[in-house]
Amino acid sequence: MATGCLARARNARKKGILQTLLFGICVIIDFAHMFIPATKKSVSSRLLPPRDFIFSVLVFPVGLFVAVTFWTLYAYDRELVYPKELDEINPPWLNHTMHTTILPLLLIELITCPHKYLSKLKGMIGLSIFGTSYLTWVLWVNYASGIWAYPILEVLGVPGKAVLFTISYLVMIGFYLLGEHLTKLLWGDFRKYKK
Repeated sequence: MATGCLARARNARKKGILQTLLFGICVIIDFAHMFIPATKKSVSSRLLPPRDFIFSVLVFPVGLFVAVTFWTLYAYDRELVYPKELDEINPPWLNHTMHTTILPLLLIELITCPHKYLSKLKGMIGLSIFGTSYLTWVLWVNYASGIWAYPILEVLGVPGKAVLFTISYLVMIGFYLLGEHLTKLLWGDFRKYKK
């Protein structure tokens, strides 16, 4: 059990680092955009599409998914996502950094900064590639170590895992569409990429 908790703690830290890096990239690009004049060939105008892609396809839907799913499962049965043993390894602030603070940060970014969205098909393909890559990593970790990255996967059989992965994918697609809709409500349709 202790080995599984240590592996989960390392996994949790990696997720926290990834989220921090993604938001760090967005902040750097926002500052570059604010201080470097935006022209067709300027550095800031070249940095906007990657920032918009990272936010719209990865940060918003995945971050919202992480916050909503984690705290829903935690409220139902914390042992399914964050066993009590992890409290001894990860301090509470790290848990909240990964699973709580992401929500207000997403909303602040959504409200304060307009983001261009790709076409729905391209956005969903990007999200699908990320989701498939992450799922492959989760399965590989289990194959290589015999430990599931998330305790809920230990209690589900193969059909249950398939249902969980499918529902998770559909929820993330829904969150992608929600992000696009909220961006359109806040900033209008003029920010949308042409196909």
